[in-house]
Formats: sequence, structure tokens, C-alpha cells
Amino acid sequence: MPRALVLAGRGRYEDPWHDHAATSHVVAGLLAEQGVDAEVRSTFPHAFGDLGSFDLVVVNAGRGRTDAAFDGDDAAWAPAHEAVCAFAAGGGALLGLHQAANSFADSPHWAGILGGRWVPGTSTHPPQDVATFTPVATTPSSPGSARWSPTTSAIAGSTSPRPRTCSSPRTTTGWTTPWPG
Repeated sequence: MPRALVLAGRGRYEDPWHDHAATSHVVAGLLAEQGVDAEVRSTFPHAFGDLGSFDLVVVNAGRGRTDAAFDGDDAAWAPAHEAVCAFAAGGGALLGLHQAANSFADSPHWAGILGGRWVPGTSTHPPQDVATFTPVATTPSSPGSARWSPTTSAIAGSTSPRPRTCSSPRTTTGWTTPWPG
């Protein structure tokens, strides 16, 4: 059975607009309906140590308060960010949900892994629409040549770093998505 880790934003990755705990459990339930063994963890530095034991990592986190006394300074988080980079570079499937573009601002790798970043004061939510994703390769998480058309709100005014660092052909679970820029 495939395994997924759903990272729920907390502390420096918990924003005031999204209920990360509730939505992470909904995501885990939806994955379970598809035959995936899903585990939910809050974003703490030690929660990233075993990413390689998962087939999929879902990031459901945003930008919260950066308070070293609360959940560690940037140096305490560096190993977690390196673990995400190593997971993606090793071909691990990664799915960043909505506000993930606003997460991990202290990571030198995240924008390159995800394919863009929310830029405070510049990025906005355009009207919701339907996006169509076509798999670039057949993988266990994207079988065949099926198309997927979820409702989405792309982020206008985001950055799209070039060149990408720690990029993976399986980022966003094997689906390549254009990033508005």
C-alpha cells in the first residue's frame, strides 16, 4: 500500500487564514479512499526526518510566526529543509497545496522545488478556474494518461525561479503544472 505524509502547518508555518489541521485530515481521508496509507504530522523540525519512507509528501502549510523561542531558529529548521530537498532530488513525489507557495520562506530550496513562491505585497488570487494537468510520465501516483481537472486558483505575481534547484520530475505527484509569472 502506498504511504503518504501530510504535513500540517503549525507555528512558523501556520497562517491565520487556513485551518491546516482540519484540511490535512480531509486530505488524508481522501488519500485513504484511494488506497493510500496517509499519516498527518504538524510541521515541527523533527517531523521531516523520515521522508524517504513515504511515497508522497503533501505540504499543507503556510507562513506563520517566526519565533525562535517557540519552535526554533532558522538553524534548527535547516535539516528539515535539507530533508525536503533530498526527498525531491531523489525523485520523491511532492504535492504542495494552495498556501504551500507561501510556506518555507526560510528554505533556500523550496521555491525551486515547488516551482514558484508567493510574494507578499505582489502575489494575488485571481478568479478561480479549472486547470487541466496531464501526466508527463506513468508512475504509481499517475497511472496511464488520465487527465485531472481540479478547480484551482493560480497565484498571479508569484516568482518562478530559474534555474530550479532540487527539482524533481515527480514534483506535484508526477504532474507538471505551468506557473503563472
